Amino acid sequence: MINILIALIGTAIVAYTDFRTGYMPDKITHPMIALGIIFVALSYPPSTAFLIYILGGLVFLVTFLTYLFGQFG
Repeated sequence: MINILIALIGTAIVAYTDFRTGYMPDKITHPMIALGIIFVALSYPPSTAFLIYILGGLVFLVTFLTYLFGQFG
């Protein structure tokens, strides 16, 4: 339950900041990513956590490639 609460609070802070300034600060997003990685490792069995990391890496790869080619962000 604590992981959901942290995600909701962090997302609300980033959404509010983005709404007010048009910027999402890295000092909030990077720790949230790190906490997400830690919570996955603690919440799921190793085989499931590995699959989640693989899928997350694929999402990152696709979005990073679209960014590199000027189609995103």
